[in-house]
Amino acid sequence: MIMLKEKGLIDFNTDINKYLKRFKVENKFGKPITVAHLLTHTAGFDDFYIGKSARSETESMPLGELLQKRLPEQIMPPGEVYSYSNMGMALAALLVEEITGKDFEEYVIENLFLPLGMEKSSFRIKKEFKDEYIRVCLYKWKAN
Repeated sequence: MIMLKEKGLIDFNTDINKYLKRFKVENKFGKPITVAHLLTHTAGFDDFYIGKSARSETESMPLGELLQKRLPEQIMPPGEVYSYSNMGMALAALLVEEITGKDFEEYVIENLFLPLGMEKSSFRIKKEFKDEYIRVCLYKWKAN
């Protein structure tokens, strides 16, 4: 987000609906949700845990589709109450997709991980790194 802000592609104090293309978030309390609200967990969403995760990569749905179908209800006016929200962070990731035209994971790999030399970093376990990931996890487990 900071990279997009520095390039002048996003304003943290602007209604997120300016950037959303697939759907709009209802302005339920007469006060728009801004990027700053998403980043500070003050958007007012009622977060939930069941139904936002997939058991496998084949069961997962694209971020935009997930949020369009399952965005939690806004139960508090934005900017008034801190309430940690995974779905709010997912909505911030969708804004990155909408602005850049790239999948969030692809954007982060290209603009953050690779410039930092993190060549095996991802949001998913890549098939080509799976054996190494399991070996490292087992090593750490045995060390403890």
